[in-house]
Amino acid sequence: MQETRRIQHSINSGYISIIVEDYELPAFWAHPQMTHTFPGLVVVHDNWGLTQHVRTCVRRLAETGFYVIAPDLYDGKTPQSEQEAEVKAAELGEAGIPRVSAALGVLKNHNHCNGKIGIIGWQMGGELALNLSVYRQDLLAAVIFYARPDDYLSMLAAEEAPLLGFYGDGDPKISREMVQRMGEAVAQSPGGGQVILYSGVGTDFFNDALPTYNADAAADAWERMITFLSKRLEPPQRRGVKPI
Repeated sequence: MQETRRIQHSINSGYISIIVEDYELPAFWAHPQMTHTFPGLVVVHDNWGLTQHVRTCVRRLAETGFYVIAPDLYDGKTPQSEQEAEVKAAELGEAGIPRVSAALGVLKNHNHCNGKIGIIGWQMGGELALNLSVYRQDLLAAVIFYARPDDYLSMLAAEEAPLLGFYGDGDPKISREMVQRMGEAVAQSPGGGQVILYSGVGTDFFNDALPTYNADAAADAWERMITFLSKRLEPPQRRGVKPI
């Protein structure tokens, strides 16, 4: 996919806390410096936690014109092995949904958010994003990376939120047939959208910190994602700032 030149905003970023009932949830936050209202995005990390890679994605999205927040669902801990990452994801369990919902609420009610909100998730975070896109009525866009869609296939045909999905045909846990069924359901849904299947790549192809990273697929997915989010959420642009 051909890269589009876009406006690059100067940003602020840092750590904040979100109150979820009696629990203080850490999060990473980035937003344009402009005094303006912007659409909001919640970024939900994968099994590896809130890593440097995720924080870089948050900053890049903010530079494109979004208010972005990434809740740290592992409370500052980052797994050191694939086995540990899977254990942490399993331990989180159903606690992930209210925590991500709280992050969405913070964004939606922020005085610099224009009320248009979307969600992005990878792997475990993608499954949380899928769940919320199905059950929440206020999401205007959902981007899913290599999340198992099995539990949601019957609901995706009625999906109201536009959805963009990314998968690799080398993923051992998600078959090509499953991705195809997901794509058919999304295409028929009221919200519409698309599911992209890349050849010769597997899980974590988007993460440049892992050996499974694929630069070509990651660059294409980024461009498709920004085009999709810009169309659905319409971030404002500004004259006199640098195109990227």
